[in-house]
Amino acid sequence: MALIKKNKNRKSTGAYKRLVGNQQIADLMTAFHAAAICNGNQVSDKLIVSYEGELPIYKGKEVNTPNKTLKVIEKNPNGVIIFGGYISYSNENRKEKKQEVDVIVFVDGIFYCYEIKDGDNLDTKKSKSEIDVIESFMKYFSQKGKKVEVGLISVNMENGKHQIKDKRINDYIISGLDFCDKFEFNFNKFLNLQIDEQPYNELFVIKEMENIISEHNKKNNKK
Repeated sequence: MALIKKNKNRKSTGAYKRLVGNQQIADLMTAFHAAAICNGNQVSDKLIVSYEGELPIYKGKEVNTPNKTLKVIEKNPNGVIIFGGYISYSNENRKEKKQEVDVIVFVDGIFYCYEIKDGDNLDTKKSKSEIDVIESFMKYFSQKGKKVEVGLISVNMENGKHQIKDKRINDYIISGLDFCDKFEFNFNKFLNLQIDEQPYNELFVIKEMENIISEHNKKNNKK
């Protein structure tokens, strides 16, 4: 779980200040927003720490272009896991497009390509673009004559319930638990990594709110 913290150099759009009229509250809300984004970005790192299988794992500069990604796969014919690899394909306008794949698992001759989402909700516009991306994975590897399965992992989806607004999603949605069980990640360890910093975040928020309330009361008592 990402830490919630204030950063003097963090730029704010001013939306929260306009919403509540209080800079302290706005700063705290901005810190919430930044931590939530960071938490989503950390999902792959937590999965890597939770891996208990034997496949080699690659990420970052080793796979940050389509050519590098393909070379890593070629060097690991017995299987490999790639986080943040890339593919290159032609879109509907026949323009070459580079697309990141959140995770590629190549095992037993099959390419498993997934988008990973921390939560279980996407708005209508975002849902469509995510499914379009997933289907581009299918097209890319199928055209190369490869066996491929694609999907969208909702890591924290519970009881198979989600709020993703695209009819195609039922063909692609997979829970974090199912993904972890299938590819030898320890889901309980992953969950524990998510909650490790919750006590710190809770205390941070309580102290910040106490300061905000104290300043609010001082200001009002002067009137």
